Amino acid sequence: MTYFNLTRFFIIFENPNRSLMLFRIFLLLILLLICLRTYSQPQDVDLQVSAHLLPGKKVLRVKRDFYDPYLWVLAQNNEVYRVNSLTQSIDDYTATFTAYNNLQFIDIAGRSRDTVFIATNSTNVIQYGSGSISILGSGNGLNGIVNSIGIDYIPDFFTGKASVLWIATNKGIYGYYMDKGQITTP
Repeated sequence: MTYFNLTRFFIIFENPNRSLMLFRIFLLLILLLICLRTYSQPQDVDLQVSAHLLPGKKVLRVKRDFYDPYLWVLAQNNEVYRVNSLTQSIDDYTATFTAYNNLQFIDIAGRSRDTVFIATNSTNVIQYGSGSISILGSGNGLNGIVNSIGIDYIPDFFTGKASVLWIATNKGIYGYYMDKGQITTP
C-alpha cells in the first residue's frame, strides 16, 4: 500500500524552471477559459438584415447584445427597427421617434429588447426604455457633438448585464453608467 508523499509533490516547486512552467500553464488555462466563454456566444451568421428582412431599406447600423435575441437596426431617414433574431419578426419603432426627426440619427446601441440608445448628430443621445423616452445631453454633463455610441459588457462579465454606454464626442469620451444614471469622463 502506497501513500501520497507530500515532500515528493513539493519538490516540483523547488526547481524554478518547473515553477515558471507550471505558472505559465496556469495562465494559459485561464486564458483558454476566457476565450471559450467569448467564443460560446451565439452568432447571427445567417441573418441578413438589409437583403432579407428589410428589403429596400438602407441599413446604417445594426447592434446586438449577444445575451439577448433582439437586435436594433438603424436605417436611413431615422428609421428604427427591432428584430428578433430567433423568429426574425420585425417591430417598427420609427413612429416612436418622430418627435426627433429634426435630428439626424447616426448610431444605435441596444441594451435589451426594451432599451435602446440612439446617437444624434448633435449634443444629444436619445434613450428609449420600456415605453418612455429621455434625452442625455448637456444637462447630464455631456459636452460636444456625438460621433458614436457603444455598450461595454466587460465590467459585468459574469452577469452579462450591460452597465456602461460609451459616448464619443468631438470633445472627448464619456461613460453613461446606466444603473446610476450618471455621465462621467473616464
